[in-house]
Amino acid sequence: MHGAVFALVVNIAVAILFATSFAIIAFTNPTHRSVYGFSQSYAIGTITPLSELLLPLSRWPEPFMISSYFCFMAGLLAMSAALSRFYDKRAPWGAIAGIFCGAAVMRWLLWGGERNTMPYELFFQLSFVAASAMPAWVLFRQSPRRPLEIATGITFGIVALHFLVKPFLAVAFGSGRSASEYIASTYALMSQASTGILLTAAGLMILLITLQSIVRESQVASETDPLSGLANRRGFDLRAGQALERTKGSELPVSVATFDIDHFKSIND
Repeated sequence: MHGAVFALVVNIAVAILFATSFAIIAFTNPTHRSVYGFSQSYAIGTITPLSELLLPLSRWPEPFMISSYFCFMAGLLAMSAALSRFYDKRAPWGAIAGIFCGAAVMRWLLWGGERNTMPYELFFQLSFVAASAMPAWVLFRQSPRRPLEIATGITFGIVALHFLVKPFLAVAFGSGRSASEYIASTYALMSQASTGILLTAAGLMILLITLQSIVRESQVASETDPLSGLANRRGFDLRAGQALERTKGSELPVSVATFDIDHFKSIND
């Protein structure tokens, strides 16, 4: 078994695990149905390593070449749309459509081109650079930009940059004289391993963002009165404890103002 085959199998398994995990989270948390988008992104992306695994075994490699290229592209762009929906923003459909159409034109122009040359390898990867930069753009423009969102955006930025490095590796080590020979090349092992590791890291960070959002929502629900939106006893105790903690070691006074509203039951009713 070639090392690249093992890397492809691992990438398929990891993508399926992410797709399943996000689907379960969305199914069990009605307020987070948008997480289905993350599941769909990884489900689409699974087709790419599966296609590359089956490509050398087929007498007609062209359909697998097409599905490998476009499913990876679609998976990355679907992640951008899913992130926008997760943050209740409008997805950048114009940019997404432009990148996908540009990738289609680029693939058509490169079809039958000479592999292992810098122009071919560079233009082949440029579409993936743009597609993997889109989630980073969404995170920096549409998310609250908390530390975890910033780290995830940087990770997708690194994913984009690593596609710029791939052409040099392909020329240096050779990506095979044809798509069918790609899987037996040293470059295939490096390419699949590096991409798999980076997208796994990005997936784990998105998973953490999702779980953080669920925990934050649960915490707010447990500390807030649903009728008034004010802190309940639990929320008061937490905030009072934080206020007292901040004043430790200082001489700042802490005061509590209380209000007694007459006939409050009638207001509640």
